[in-house]
Amino acid sequence: MIKDTIQVIDLEIPDLGDSEDIELVKWHVKLNSLVRKGDELAEITTQKVVFTLEAPANGKIIEICIEEGNKVKKGQIAGKLSLE
Repeated sequence: MIKDTIQVIDLEIPDLGDSEDIELVKWHVKLNSLVRKGDELAEITTQKVVFTLEAPANGKIIEICIEEGNKVKKGQIAGKLSLE
């Protein structure tokens, strides 16, 4: 019997420069949403920039680790994507 392996990608907060005041403002997807590569997943802001976190591949959102309105840091895991 062959066991299938599910590949999971961590959705990390990107490097947005020297800004330390970064906020995850809004999720554009919900838990268990199916997404395609390039879909907008969440909106992140600094004092100077609004940035969109995009899906790096086709898959399913299996975990949301950071709630809307919370401060975040570069490299922090915002959510998890299971590859389809």
